[in-house]
Amino acid sequence: MKKLLIAFVLLFSFVGQSQIIDVVKWKTKVVQKSNTDFELIMDAKIEFGWHLYSQNTPDGGSQPLTFTFKNSGKDYQLVGKTKEGAYKKEYSDIFEVDEYYFVGSAQFKQIIKVTNPNVKEIKVYLEGQTCIDGKCIQEEDNLTFKLPEIKVEEKIEDKKEEIVPVVKEEKKMMKELVK
Repeated sequence: MKKLLIAFVLLFSFVGQSQIIDVVKWKTKVVQKSNTDFELIMDAKIEFGWHLYSQNTPDGGSQPLTFTFKNSGKDYQLVGKTKEGAYKKEYSDIFEVDEYYFVGSAQFKQIIKVTNPNVKEIKVYLEGQTCIDGKCIQEEDNLTFKLPEIKVEEKIEDKKEEIVPVVKEEKKMMKELVK
C-alpha cells in the first residue's frame, strides 16, 4: 500500500511539473494603409523578470525570434522585413556574443500587399526563446489577423475618342468671315 501511495505522489508531481508556461501574451492589430496595403502589428506583453530575444540576435547566441507568414507569396506579399521596437543589448559570457532582447513589452510590424482580394485573414507562426535567471523556454504561438473586406477596383477601359477632321467646315467658316 505504501508503494502504491508513493507511486501516485511521484506521478502527480511529474504531471504538475509539465504545465505549459505562457510568459508572453500576444495581441494583434491591422492598420489599412491603402486598398491593398496593410500593416500587421504584433504586441507582446512579457511577464515580469522574463525577457524575449529579438529577431536580430546574432548567430551563436540565444535563439532569435522568427515569424513565418503563412501563404505569403500566394495571397499576399511581404513588403520589406518585419520591424521591431527598441531592445536591450547585453554581452553574454555564455555565448560570447551580444544578445538583443525585450523586457516588459515588445512591438513588431510587417507591411503586406494583398494580391488575392478574397483573403479574409493572415496567419503568422512565431517561435523564439524567453528566459529568466538563466532558465529558458521555447516561445511558440499562432497569430491571426482579420482583414477588412477588400474592394476590387474595376478597370475602366480607355475609350478612344474618334477625331473627325473638320478642315472643310473650318475653311467654309473662314470664307464667310472674310466676306
